[in-house]
Amino acid sequence: MLAGLREALPNARIVGSEIYINGLEYAAKRLGGNVELYQMDAQAIPFSAEFDLIAACDVLEHIEADISVLEEMHRALKPGGGLLLTVPQHPFLWSQFDKLAHHKRRYRRTELQDKCRRAGFKVIQQTSFVFTLLPLVIAQRLTIGRRADYDWKAEMKMPSWLNRLLQSALDLERVLIARGISFPSGSSRIVVALRE
Repeated sequence: MLAGLREALPNARIVGSEIYINGLEYAAKRLGGNVELYQMDAQAIPFSAEFDLIAACDVLEHIEADISVLEEMHRALKPGGGLLLTVPQHPFLWSQFDKLAHHKRRYRRTELQDKCRRAGFKVIQQTSFVFTLLPLVIAQRLTIGRRADYDWKAEMKMPSWLNRLLQSALDLERVLIARGISFPSGSSRIVVALRE
C-alpha cells in the first residue's frame, strides 16, 4: 500500500505504521527512505489532527477494540480528512484462513459504516468488492477452508493463466467502482469516510 501511495502521490508525505518491529524492518527494506515509518499501536496513535488521509487496509479485523481504533484515527486526522478502510466481509465465510491470519471478525455488510459513524465519521462511499469471484470464495471457504489440515500456501499456487483471469475480473470491478457502481456483496468491504 505504501509503495502504491508513494507512486500515486510522489509529492505527498507518506507515513506508515506497524505494531511489530520486524514488520517495520521489512517495510523499510522494501520502501527505501522515501516513507516515514513508526512503530505504534493503532489503539494509541501519538498524533492529533496530523494527517489528510488515513488508510487502513485489512487492519481492523485484527483488533478486538475496532471502535477505539476508529476514534483514534478520527483524532489523528485533520478536520475534513479522509479515511479509507478495507475489511473482510461476511461472517459465514469464517474459515481456517481467518484463524491463521489472526482475525477477530469478518464484518457484516453495514457493520463497518455503523462503527465509522459512531466514531464521528461521515461515510461518503462504500461498496463490497471481490463480487465477481464471490462464488469461488464461498466454495473454497465452506469446503477446503474449513478443514483442519487447511494449507494456505496451496491456495496461493495456481497456474499463471488462471491468476491473470481472476485478476481481470478484479480489474473490471475496480473500473466499475471508480465509475460509482456499488456492489451489494463480496468477500471484502471498502468504506470511505470523512472527519467532520
